[in-house]
Amino acid sequence: MHKLGAKFGTDLALTTALVERFVDVHWWVTQQVTMPVESYALKHIARWIGFEWRDADANGALAIFWYLAWLKEGDRSFLDRVIEYNEDDCRATYVVKEWLAGSVWGLQREDVG
Repeated sequence: MHKLGAKFGTDLALTTALVERFVDVHWWVTQQVTMPVESYALKHIARWIGFEWRDADANGALAIFWYLAWLKEGDRSFLDRVIEYNEDDCRATYVVKEWLAGSVWGLQREDVG
């Protein structure tokens, strides 16, 4: 985050304040709960909670392939698939955070931001 902030001329104090708010959701899940999942990867955890990716077959390797195909061919549909996949990853992370905060810690939305 600091590298991105520097690249775009963002004040160091702003990026530092942001970084201080970061939470490693994966670490908290692995330290707080035991889950009946194949692995503690985001897809396994989020799917167990009930989240589904719009493209059930999408994965990180395919997203890289789609991005490279977009760069090579300029076909916007490849980039749209990457964006959708990354958006779903972000939403899945949020769902896991909400589940962890509510089900495990018993916190309300306003307590966890």
